[in-house]
Amino acid sequence: MIKASAALFVAHPEAMGTARYVAQQGFAEQPDRVVRAGWAGLTPHLFVMAKAYDVAMKSVVLVAFLLFSPLLAAATVQVGAPLPALTFKDQHDVSATITTDTRFLIFVAERAASTVVETALEGQTATTLAAAKVRYVADISAMPGIVTTVIALPQMRKRPYPMLLGRSADATSMLPREPGKVTLIESANGRILAVRFIADVATLRAALGLVP
Repeated sequence: MIKASAALFVAHPEAMGTARYVAQQGFAEQPDRVVRAGWAGLTPHLFVMAKAYDVAMKSVVLVAFLLFSPLLAAATVQVGAPLPALTFKDQHDVSATITTDTRFLIFVAERAASTVVETALEGQTATTLAAAKVRYVADISAMPGIVTTVIALPQMRKRPYPMLLGRSADATSMLPREPGKVTLIESANGRILAVRFIADVATLRAALGLVP
């Protein structure tokens, strides 16, 4: 086996000169290493170029994976995908899970969007939202701890329905969002049917099927 050095991942024959590259890798002095590496039939020069190309392509794939994997992870909530079975604690510190029978998942990550939801859900209770299979999730990770404890939670506890709280950014990172808008995810049988971004109370109420 060839014990690759760190230089192998950045060097290329055209960039540093084939002779210098061959000398550094030791193939000119040890041509039998070419055969042991499973590249029999190639001259040391051609082997080095082929090997460099092979490593370069693997490096490109690795870099692409590292760059785009966060984007792929963030895009897991999309039409046709399973509704994620997320678990949160609500404003009363009671755990609840987003189950496959959920019809609407409301998500907010900003105060402006939260105000839209609060107004749209006026008159609703835990019972009516449960009957409509509506879940409400709020990302409060950006809120300072003292504000959450002293101001936000006491106000949230006055709401007659549960608010599932994402207390860390990671907890809701997979949920899509747009600035100033409410995210409304519609699902059936555990599969996402639609993802909408809503900015006003009337549209949100209509989408949820609530009486104006």
